Amino acid sequence: MAVLASYGADGKLDVNQLKSNLEKVEGITKPIPTITEGLKNGITVVVDGYKVIIYEEGKVTVENKTEGEETQTSNWTQIGTSITNGEITLEVGDELEYNHLEGIDTSDSNTISYTSSQEANGYGNQEFNITNYIGGWKVLGAEDGKLLITTAESIQTTSGSKYYLQGQNGYVNGEEELDKIGSKYGQGKYADGGRSIKLEDIDRVTGYNPNNIGVQDYDRSGIGAKQGNSICEYGNEVTYRIIGGKVVYEGTNGSSGLRDTTTFIYYDENTKQWKNLQEGESKKIDSYYEWYYPETLTANEDSTAKVGIGRNTKAYDLLFSDSVTQDRYWIASRGDFPYNGVAHVVLHFQEDGRVMDFSIFSSKGDVREKDLGVRPVIYLKSEVKTTKNGNKWVLS
Repeated sequence: MAVLASYGADGKLDVNQLKSNLEKVEGITKPIPTITEGLKNGITVVVDGYKVIIYEEGKVTVENKTEGEETQTSNWTQIGTSITNGEITLEVGDELEYNHLEGIDTSDSNTISYTSSQEANGYGNQEFNITNYIGGWKVLGAEDGKLLITTAESIQTTSGSKYYLQGQNGYVNGEEELDKIGSKYGQGKYADGGRSIKLEDIDRVTGYNPNNIGVQDYDRSGIGAKQGNSICEYGNEVTYRIIGGKVVYEGTNGSSGLRDTTTFIYYDENTKQWKNLQEGESKKIDSYYEWYYPETLTANEDSTAKVGIGRNTKAYDLLFSDSVTQDRYWIASRGDFPYNGVAHVVLHFQEDGRVMDFSIFSSKGDVREKDLGVRPVIYLKSEVKTTKNGNKWVLS
């Protein structure tokens, strides 16, 4: 009926009307695949588990329903916590029966281990060995048509400790070091590379958009709302100068002020060097950082909120910890946090059920360190197939 109702007065099939009508069919897998200019080769939708193929002349074929039907993992798309390839739908947090060691030479130390040097992380030599992780794997999302999976919990060093990043080197190299650690887990039979979890992975799940304008919240939400010309408002471009022995700052949003100090250290992305701002010179810094709870998508906590994702979901259990579970981990995404006369360079992390930023170094010269877990992310090969087996997905 959905197909018949999609014909126009000219007797031709209206693909836009077809998609609209299919959306109304109960039991159909959403979202409906994109319908291009023609249906010569047919469009496949799944209704109550049956594969239905619709052709341009209106012909419809239905394949028998089979339990545990295999399907390709290519062309995956993600909307919030739902990931689909048009045939089956997975949810963020779904479990997989996956062995990241399958298909690799575990006797080769270069394959299974990585040592993050003190020079790179700013703290000390820290070794990771992928054979140490015996936990599970879960669905994380989709990127560029590929299915992403991650560890069920964060990983630690071979000594059983969290991973430290510190100071200037930790800021400059933190993203790359975290990705190098994560890449070691993406060498297995079904993997097409690996990295560490990033803000984009988490924001795709929660629906957080730091560019949203008009959400009322206090300064450190990173939500993008106007907050009385706050210097740290998301997206505010702040110009720092040293004039007469004082740090003077002014933002594009109208905020301004000064600080009694002659010290302002910043990282020059062009020369890849740390520099001291000199009298009469200027340095522009964009305010970019994220700080929010997944339920509210603001810095205000409310476990009953319905804006983002709730606590009683598989996605929340996968990505967010509370003060009890304390599975805190690095997010391999840098940021900048101008705050009055001091500019902080930050790395993001997850702690106590929220996305946060950590000031690892400041323009005053403050050096800080933090130890957190690491969350590897694996891209699955496009030819890998997924089959549902009970409550878990199996790869083949």
